[in-house]
Order: sequence, then structure tokens, then C-alpha cells
Amino acid sequence: MSWGETLSFQNDREGKSLFDTKSNSKKIEKVLKKIHSETISSSYQESISDVRPQAVCSFDVNEKFVKGLGLKKVSEAQFEGSLFYLRANDYIDDVVTQILLNAYEVETKRIYDNNNASQVSRSLGHDNWAKVRDLFLRFESGYLQRNCYDEAYRLFHSDLGKIIRFSESALRDIFIEVRSQNLISDRVYEKLERARLSSLHLKNLGLKDYLKKKKNLRNQYPLSVESERSDFVTKLNGAGLSHRQQLLLQYNEMQIILMSGLIKKLRARLESDRIEIIIYDEAGVAAEVIPLDPMERFRFSLKLLRKEMSQLGLNSQFNGRAPTYMDLIAASFETGLIAGSELNELGGLEEIWNPKKTFWDKASFWVRSFSSVATVLIPPPYGFIPVLALVAIEATMQGKDTTIDDGSLF
Repeated sequence: MSWGETLSFQNDREGKSLFDTKSNSKKIEKVLKKIHSETISSSYQESISDVRPQAVCSFDVNEKFVKGLGLKKVSEAQFEGSLFYLRANDYIDDVVTQILLNAYEVETKRIYDNNNASQVSRSLGHDNWAKVRDLFLRFESGYLQRNCYDEAYRLFHSDLGKIIRFSESALRDIFIEVRSQNLISDRVYEKLERARLSSLHLKNLGLKDYLKKKKNLRNQYPLSVESERSDFVTKLNGAGLSHRQQLLLQYNEMQIILMSGLIKKLRARLESDRIEIIIYDEAGVAAEVIPLDPMERFRFSLKLLRKEMSQLGLNSQFNGRAPTYMDLIAASFETGLIAGSELNELGGLEEIWNPKKTFWDKASFWVRSFSSVATVLIPPPYGFIPVLALVAIEATMQGKDTTIDDGSLF
């Protein structure tokens, strides 16, 4: 998709939605009794039509979408039911669904009247307060005029932090005083306060950002089978996000590509039927060649993967953020290196996810089952599953003792 083409957020990677629950299904059933399914789909299509990709905004999409539903007042349950209907029919994916839900939550956030001006300006000093006042005066005409609501608030919040240090409670007091001095209108105050209450500055993935990431990844790594999807990437992690949500929220396109590259190299090493240690004499001639057996090749490859992951954390592209093993798997699926069928098989393997088994219980199962991992011909979709299994095992055993003494080199 080029920057000039028609917008589309159609699902092309995700299988079973994390929003596919009984309660959400009931919301869909209820809303379809009030609003025809064609009205929902056409309203959504209209909300993203004639919008430039570089200007797409979740708050604008929601506003047009709600208006197009044709009801005088759309309740929260009706909005959610309509959105879940779109997701259930693959008009959008879970990432877009969550972005639109977040935007709706911000716009409908209840705020409370607070007229107790705290005279924060006195503690800030004249010069700092003048700079703060200038930011507020430019919020609507500058920040909001040129950016989506969430982007505008993130920029505003960041610029304010460059002038003064503040806690969220102190920020509330600043908003109140600025409003009491009539520097901003009630409408702008409400927007700022809703953003503050929703911690909007922390919601870093908007529709425009997501569209840009997806476009760049698809251009560099076109999907060979566009309809192939995975249930695995929509499973929730410990942070309350799906693996794919976390990937696209935390990493940019270049980071995703670099992480995917580690799995590609791991795969090549594990598929090799010969890894050797060569010892050279003083003359630089190979004096001894020590071949590694299948288990040693696995351990050697895994040690290299750990080292490369650590190096990624030090890479300037990652700004000190170290990726997890699950991030690597999700990145590899996003770039098409891993097939959806392989990931789905991986998700159902009890030997991996059983917490009672030790690291080497799990690893040995796979190495011994497939002899040298991928040197035996394994019919698809199972060819790459042993490799993924080993990476997933490492993910489940992080922080635990994985040492073993069985006479192996690695």
C-alpha cells in the first residue's frame, strides 16, 4: 500500500481475536437488533474514506463512525458491539480495535468540576510560568490544529516536561489555574483533563503510527500468503496485551526486522548438520577439529542467540530496550519468516508450556524426538516447529536454572 492509496486496516495476520468472548458476542447480537450489519460496515468504510494516511486519526474515525450508525445517541455498549462486529468480520484487527477503544474511552472519560485554583504559578516563577502559559495558548491553534488529539497531547505533555517537572496531581492543578485565568476555553480544558485522566501521553501507538509500520513492513516483506493468520499472536501476555499488540506498540519497523533476523540466523544454524570447533596451531594450521553432536549444536546456537539478543539491547536502534524471546517470535511472524500454521501448532504443544517440566526436560524432548532438530525431513507445517519450540522453551524458563551436566561441551 502506497501513502496515496485508499486506507485499509483489514486484518491480514491475526487469527482468533482476543476480543472474541461470550460477553462481546452478546454485545454484537444486541447491536445488530438495533443497527443493520450493512449500516455498521458502510459507516466504518465511510469513516476512513478520503482520509490521507499521514492524517488518519482514531478520534476522527470514531466520530464519523458513530454519526454514520444513524442513532440519535449511541451508547458505549452499542459502540463496542459495532466495533466488535467489524473485528469479527476482519474489517479491522485487534491492534486497530484496541486503538479505537482507547480513543473512545478518552473522549467519554468523565471529568469532575474542580474550581479550587492552587496558584501553582507562584511556585514556578515568572519566567517558567510565562513559558507554560504560552504552551497552553498554543494547544488548540498549534498542537491540535496540526495533529491528532493523542499526538497533540503527547507533544504538549513532552514540551511541558522540558520546562518544569510535574507530577500528575500537579498537572491537574496547573490545568485548573490556567482555566481559572481564562487562558483556555472549557472545551480545551476538558480535552486536556480527559487526556490527563486517561494517561494519553503513554498511549504511543495511534492509527497513523500503526499504518506506517505495517506499510513499511509489508513493502519490505510482502506476505506470500496474505490470508494466513495465527491464533498464537493474539494470545494475551502478562502485560494484558497480545503478543502482536506488544510487538507493534513497543518496536518500530527497523527493530522488528532486526529481531526477525535473529530467528532467521538461529534457524540456519539449527538446520546445519555440521558445526565444528577448529583449533589452530602456532602456524595457523588447523590442528584439531571437534564436531558438535545434535544437543551441543542446539546449546551452541541458543548461546549465540542469547548473546545476539543482549547485543540488540545495546544497539542504538533499541535505546537500551532488550527484546524478549516472544518478541522475536512475533517479529518473525510479522515479517513472514514464520508461517501461521507453524505458530498455531506451537501454541498447542503441551511439552513446551507445562510449567512443571524443567528447561532440559523440554529441550531434550525436542532434540531427541527430531534427532538433529531439522536435519530429518519433517513434513510441513512441522519443519520449523522444533526451532520455534526451542526458542519458546527458553522464553518460559527465563530466570530459572537451565544448567545441566551430562558431559556435553555446551
